[in-house]
Amino acid sequence: RQQQVLRRVRVARARLRQLTPRWRSALQRPAPLSAEALEASHQLYSLLLSPLRDLLADRRELWLLPAGDLWNLPFETLKDENARYLAQSMAVSYLGPADLLPLTAPLRPNPGGWMALAQQQLPATARELQLLGEAFERPAGLSWEELRARAPDLEVLHLATHSQARPDHPNQASLQLGSSDIPLQQLYELRLRAGSLVVLTSCGGAHSQLEVERD
Repeated sequence: RQQQVLRRVRVARARLRQLTPRWRSALQRPAPLSAEALEASHQLYSLLLSPLRDLLADRRELWLLPAGDLWNLPFETLKDENARYLAQSMAVSYLGPADLLPLTAPLRPNPGGWMALAQQQLPATARELQLLGEAFERPAGLSWEELRARAPDLEVLHLATHSQARPDHPNQASLQLGSSDIPLQQLYELRLRAGSLVVLTSCGGAHSQLEVERD
């Protein structure tokens, strides 16, 4: 937060996709690391971390926010030219996009621009809304029609409710608002202002498939 340095490191995606599986596969085998595996590790270290050597000097912590294929790479296991794991030199931690919020300027909601809705029958949802703070308006019993009317004016919408995931038929997934089940197609038709943030905490939210090219 005190000092930010931007440095571009160019790495060919094809090369990254060639080296990363080779190194991960070697780590998963209970056998000594082969020369080929160690070479893959050294090349990954050279491509990704060596260009940042001066920035990492004397550091004891490294915080990473990977994207794309880099999520598949365990940085802490990479070996440098002295055959030392990165984890032997510094503690490595991983961040998600939401972890960057404290590093940004404080959010200043416009009156009526933030809204949080909870399914009151679910345990702990009331506490969840309480933790969000006083910035959020929390209307009771908001219907789908009212939400659709208010949506274009919202900057942040937080929903804590029931949902039904359908990995076999994704278009039949639904979200519960009040006593109504709102199908996915209707949710897609919700008009939101550009740059708005929608947060959904619900059951069944992690039913998905990992796809290459997606974070």
